[in-house]
Amino acid sequence: MPSPKPPLLPLTPHISPSSIFIAPPALLSPPTQTYHIFFLPGNPGLLSYYHGFLTRLSERLSSRADGARVFVGVRVGWLLRLPHFALVVGFLARVLMFFVSETVLAGLLKLVLDFPDDAAGTTAKFLKSPMGVRQALYMAKDEMNEITEDRWDKDIWGAATESERPRPKLIFYFGKRDHWVADHTRDELIAARAYREGGEEWKPRMLIDEEGIPHSFPIKHGAQVAEIVAGFVDEIIRADKP
Repeated sequence: MPSPKPPLLPLTPHISPSSIFIAPPALLSPPTQTYHIFFLPGNPGLLSYYHGFLTRLSERLSSRADGARVFVGVRVGWLLRLPHFALVVGFLARVLMFFVSETVLAGLLKLVLDFPDDAAGTTAKFLKSPMGVRQALYMAKDEMNEITEDRWDKDIWGAATESERPRPKLIFYFGKRDHWVADHTRDELIAARAYREGGEEWKPRMLIDEEGIPHSFPIKHGAQVAEIVAGFVDEIIRADKP
């Protein structure tokens, strides 16, 4: 018996908890070349947080004049390692949120934390969800366990020797005071791996933000980061031209 076909995603512009599709304005004109951007959201993995960022990025990249088309589809480590921490905190969050409606919670987030409407609504839905807080804490614990040392080999980082395959173009943009990745860890990685002017061209570019953009950039700084990312994409596309 053949397996059922997966449901097709709607090709009209939309935003949902699981997908975002923003149609470029010139879908009918044949592109000279097509590029795809794979976007991986951060913890807790809710695409709704990134609506403003992805919308601005799509607008920015869709306005290219060269014919190319681009599709956009506090340190608590010791707490996260405590046994059953995610389970207990997730349960407490459900109990506390039981007494507050989603509308009231969104209003409090806007009032107390100055969240925009979309970010407040997404956060309220997340906090009211049955497993959201627990799953986010489990993911954070996994990040603390996995992000420890450099595990990438030379096929990822690039190498000075010849290769049959094109080297990946890597660009890293670090927060100045991220509070999630330790500053000394970031600085050690940059010292060991980053390209320096006059150095080996195959090394990745690593930049540290000087604009004061926080770790939670999608909430208030999505458009600003989209401009930065669009610049990186433009740079990669220009370098890809023969």
